[in-house]
Amino acid sequence: MKFLVKIVAVLILSISTAYAGYYDTYNISSYHYKQFGTSDNANIGLYDSKYKLKGLLIFLSVDAAQLPDSSKDSNGLIRLYYTRSNLHDVIDLLRNESPIRINYWNGPEKYNSHIGTAKKELVGEGE
Repeated sequence: MKFLVKIVAVLILSISTAYAGYYDTYNISSYHYKQFGTSDNANIGLYDSKYKLKGLLIFLSVDAAQLPDSSKDSNGLIRLYYTRSNLHDVIDLLRNESPIRINYWNGPEKYNSHIGTAKKELVGEGE
């Protein structure tokens, strides 16, 4: 009976995971910032420990509703789009937090891809 319960639990987890989607996650070791002179646009390239470009954060001077959906190309490069007003917050995250990951959501919702800390932070660290 316990074996049957385990099989059912695995099947339920598999079905819910397949429906919910999953993340492609990469650890980020370095970044490269570019501010373009002909526009107010900027981007930040995110690199792994082997200096391979894993993500591109693109900051556009548009309303949030006009931003393209996050994407991942056939080479695995993840593109996340932000409004220009988010640039300083993202640079602050990259400068002051470690480790950082980029996460691309493969599920049906297009709004779950993100960068963030790779582990839980203690409240009140004073960073």
